[in-house]
Amino acid sequence: MALRMTKHICIINWKGGCGKTTIATNLAVALAARGFATGVADYDRQKTAKSWAKLRPKDAIAVSVVDWRKDFGSRPKSLDRLLIDCPPSLRAKGVRAIIAESKVLVIPLLPSIFDEMATLRFIKHLAAMKSVRDGKTQLLLVANRYRKARRSSQVLEDFVVANTMLLVARIPEREIYAELARKGLTIFDLHTKGALDQQQAWVPLIDAIELQT
Repeated sequence: MALRMTKHICIINWKGGCGKTTIATNLAVALAARGFATGVADYDRQKTAKSWAKLRPKDAIAVSVVDWRKDFGSRPKSLDRLLIDCPPSLRAKGVRAIIAESKVLVIPLLPSIFDEMATLRFIKHLAAMKSVRDGKTQLLLVANRYRKARRSSQVLEDFVVANTMLLVARIPEREIYAELARKGLTIFDLHTKGALDQQQAWVPLIDAIELQT
């Protein structure tokens, strides 16, 4: 019997506060809802994904969460997709190994000059790493807490273009994400019209991840 191959998807940026755990948990539930056996590896010192999992209702879509601070590299063998919530650093033990093993790096970015400049430097460091340089690991840049009507969002768009980068998706800033996280839920746990509308913003990112076979 062939061994199940787990696609590793790393959520990372060395700029803190950009919403890595929100991206990781929502993506995990989105992929699980598509029928993939999905897990989250919490490697961030804050262990926010682990805290989220403790709040998650028993009857919600199944997503396994493992604590890589306690047991690095552990995961259920049956997973199709593993989202890795990384710390805001390239120096943390194991992070470079995670990057090398990941098919995709999802890089959240906020519409802020501090986030923009820090993320640009971060991407330049990533580009020098062998797995990225050789095309084994793909970088997917995501605008988080995005509001189209805000000037800061347009400035972000201009910044990305000026630095020959590409935004794969734009995740709107909505209170519902924080409200749902308090219950261990995500936008993909709901089936209301408003939730379904919000889910559409994630489709380009999910499709881009799934293109990386």
